[in-house]
Amino acid sequence: MKKTVYIFIIFCTFFSLFIFSQKGHYSTKKQQKSLESNQQHNDSIKQTSLCFNNQEKISLDSSKEKESDKSKNLILEKPIKSTKKENSTSILKKDEKKTRIITIHNKITKDMVTYRKPPAPWPVIPEKFIVSIQNKEIDLNTKKTFELTENNLQICYECEFKKWGILYHRENHAVEFNLSKKETDFDLEFTWESDFRLDIKNASPINFVNLDTLKTKKR
Repeated sequence: MKKTVYIFIIFCTFFSLFIFSQKGHYSTKKQQKSLESNQQHNDSIKQTSLCFNNQEKISLDSSKEKESDKSKNLILEKPIKSTKKENSTSILKKDEKKTRIITIHNKITKDMVTYRKPPAPWPVIPEKFIVSIQNKEIDLNTKKTFELTENNLQICYECEFKKWGILYHRENHAVEFNLSKKETDFDLEFTWESDFRLDIKNASPINFVNLDTLKTKKR
């Protein structure tokens, strides 16, 4: 009886030791698995962080490249703007025209405007004779000053011949002269010998317009 009790006790101790050893082995496996899973999780976190860092670097690099491109474009645009300013200033300089003051002496006399050619049987004096420059009338034997931006000057004259109060001849013309650049004083005269009628010393007529018919005549 005692032997059986001892054998049973020994069996129980061995069985308990076996069960305990199995539990320890199972717990160690669990720990290993949990460690492996934690390590995998950490590795995935590292990979994602590396990817995120790489994306940040790429975005930063691209933004830097964009900024550098913008700076290059700005650097390239600056001289273009300066050239535009230079061009505008050069155009303004070209467009600027110097003005000068000239004096016209109206030396036309009644003898000059008297018509002595046929078919007139005797000398005929026009009943109306007006000279105007820039819409300003100039009386005979007077002088006036004018401002010019170019060397060309247009002078208008109007004369009328009447017989017994009836108009039988009229002239209403504008004559354009090219004035000398060196002179500032010019003498205006009249002659029936020239088709332009008006004459200025140190100037040459270049254009003639009949203001009544708008017919033109160039020299």
